[in-house]
Amino acid sequence: MFDGAAPRRAPSNTFLPPAQREPTLAFVGPVAPDGRILMRVTCCLDDAPPPDPSGVYLVPRDFSSYERLTPGRDLIPLGLGPAGAWLAGLRREEQPEGESSPALVVVDLPGRAERTLVARNALPLAERGAVAPDGTIAVATQTSDQFPVVLDDVWTVAPTGGARRNATGGAYPGISAFGWAPAATLDAVPAP
Repeated sequence: MFDGAAPRRAPSNTFLPPAQREPTLAFVGPVAPDGRILMRVTCCLDDAPPPDPSGVYLVPRDFSSYERLTPGRDLIPLGLGPAGAWLAGLRREEQPEGESSPALVVVDLPGRAERTLVARNALPLAERGAVAPDGTIAVATQTSDQFPVVLDDVWTVAPTGGARRNATGGAYPGISAFGWAPAATLDAVPAP
C-alpha cells in the first residue's frame, strides 16, 4: 500500500477469516470510488474449506473487513457503476474445446442479477477494462492469446447494453494498458 505514508505490505487475502486464508488466492482489482478495493478470490489450492470463499469482494484499504459482492471464481472485476449499483466484470468460462474469450457482464447489486453486455467470443476481449464515473465501461480486445498480452483496441459499452463503440479504431495497436481521466485533467496536460 502506497498512501503517502511509508509503504506497507500485507498478504492480499488478509481480510478473509484465518481458516480460509491458506487455501485461497486473492487478486487486487480496481479501486472503487469510495476508496475500497475490489478483490477477486479463488479457492482452493487443496480441499475447499466450508463455505467456499471464491468470489468478488469489496475491501477497505486496511483489509479489516469485507463485503462479498458475488460468489464463484469466474468473474474478473472491472469496476463498480455509479453509486455502487452494479459491478462490471469479465466472465471466463471453461469450455470443453478450450479457452474462449470472456463475456462482458454487469451484476446488479445487491441482488446479483447478471446481464451479458458482450457475449463470449463476440469480441476477442482481453482481461483489461475499467468503469468510468458516468458508468461507461471500457474493455480492451487483444490480438492473440500470447504472453505478454498485446491490446489492439479499446471498446466502450453502455451499462444498459446495446450500443458499443470502438473508441480507438485500430489507431493504437500494441497498447498494454489504459485508464479513464477527467477532461479537466487532460486539458491541463501541456501540448507536445
